[in-house]
Amino acid sequence: MAGVVVATVVAVPIVLVAGVLVWWSASHAFAPNAARDAVEPVTAVLEDRGAEKTSTDSDPGLGPDNITPWFTVAYDVTDVATAQQLLERSAADLGRPLLPLEDDSTSTPAPCTEILHWAGAEGPDGNSTLTAEVTHATDAAGQCLEHGAITVSGTAPTPN
Repeated sequence: MAGVVVATVVAVPIVLVAGVLVWWSASHAFAPNAARDAVEPVTAVLEDRGAEKTSTDSDPGLGPDNITPWFTVAYDVTDVATAQQLLERSAADLGRPLLPLEDDSTSTPAPCTEILHWAGAEGPDGNSTLTAEVTHATDAAGQCLEHGAITVSGTAPTPN
């Protein structure tokens, strides 16, 4: 009888921990991400025009470490000015124009960089944010070149 009790005391926590780990992995990997849903319609125009997606990173905001969904995507572009215009037009078509970020004197953008964001503090759903960092590559003399990168980041309301 003591062997059954010991086996139960050992097996139950192992099964519970394994179950939590499986749930955690599955819920985060395949969970919907409201921030991605807010960013992708704006950035789709870049991909349609041949911008090369170089990286993405995200979190659906379901864990104890982060309750705010966020999503970031970066692109290499051959013509930064045209890509920026496309991005701005796409955001405006969705009802929230991108505007230059006001100088808050807490950070200085890198040379040949412009930071844009949704007008006001809210996105189309009333709570999402979107920021686009548009960066021209520079030559050895520090002159802005035509090609560069665009990084778009967004957040969304905390899921219920």
